[in-house]
Amino acid sequence: MVAFVKRVDLEIPDNRITEALTKVGLDVINVTRLNRKHGNIPTSTTKITFKNANNRNTFIHTGLQVDSVHFNAEAASQNKNASTMLHLSSIQSCSKVLQNKTHQNGKKSLEETTKRLFESLQQKIKKIEQTISSVEALINDDIISSSSSSHSDEDIQIVNNNNHKTNETK
Repeated sequence: MVAFVKRVDLEIPDNRITEALTKVGLDVINVTRLNRKHGNIPTSTTKITFKNANNRNTFIHTGLQVDSVHFNAEAASQNKNASTMLHLSSIQSCSKVLQNKTHQNGKKSLEETTKRLFESLQQKIKKIEQTISSVEALINDDIISSSSSSHSDEDIQIVNNNNHKTNETK
């Protein structure tokens, strides 16, 4: 069970922190000052490992008291991404897992898009077929009506002449 204390003065050594914690009845396994990534320079953050969860929880609520200085403590939270990657044995297997997840998500997305586009295409085809049927019906109606009332070119001429005359008389 791990907890962290930030902004601990660099002058306070690890053994004084251990003494302060054991004085108040907490079972401490290890006290370690964290170092910077680049170089071996210690930081003001201290990592404290406890024997059990009760000790750690008590410490988080009470904090660290060294001499007359008080420091707030916080529980260590597990990095979910890091723990997932720790289970993978190598960079290659990590890459494979990510590639498979991406492929599965992409495949699912592609299937959904294809299905949606296919349904849209079917609806458009249905509308086109309906339009063609309507046009065919209109053509058939026109053929039937024109064959039942047979007009000669002369009749049409007369109608046209009558229309022309009415326009002139106005």
